[in-house]
Amino acid sequence: MINRRAFRHWSRSWTRTLVAATLGAIVFVSAQAFKGYPMHIADYIGAQIVGQGGYPEAAAGPIGWAVHIGVSLVYASVFGFLVSCAFLHGSKISPRLTGLMLVPVLAYLSTAIAAPAIAVTVGLLSGQGLPASLPAFNLQLNFVFWNHALFFLVCWAVYLAPVGRRVEEEVEETVGAPARRVSAALS
Repeated sequence: MINRRAFRHWSRSWTRTLVAATLGAIVFVSAQAFKGYPMHIADYIGAQIVGQGGYPEAAAGPIGWAVHIGVSLVYASVFGFLVSCAFLHGSKISPRLTGLMLVPVLAYLSTAIAAPAIAVTVGLLSGQGLPASLPAFNLQLNFVFWNHALFFLVCWAVYLAPVGRRVEEEVEETVGAPARRVSAALS
């Protein structure tokens, strides 16, 4: 159930969203460097936008990081919103467990859309418009999937793990009570 209380809870967590997105973006790039990628995603996107758009080369880093952090903010916001929604919490499933179960689901979805999304982003921000064709969805459980899973694990840790029961109780109070009332009414 999506209600005003759940939305208010989610909207009050903007600090956690910002922290989760920033840490997740750094961990994502660090994992690529650790894996031996010659160029991490922020550098790649920045170089593509600058190269195709004719922008000054010095803008590649800031543009790439702005896009990477922007995408991270969207992903962290989606994660936080879903954890705040009562319809994902049964009487026996806590927000902490719900968040953990969302990690592979969101990792798979974000992995699948990554290549087409990058192509569209680069095309639009470089001024070239939408690409004539898009790369295929990536449906493999490869390094890209595991790196996205790592990103969402960082989100889970920032939203739920380190602050312990206080946040879980806050989320349970916000989203669990309405779900229990609906469940009791239906019984």
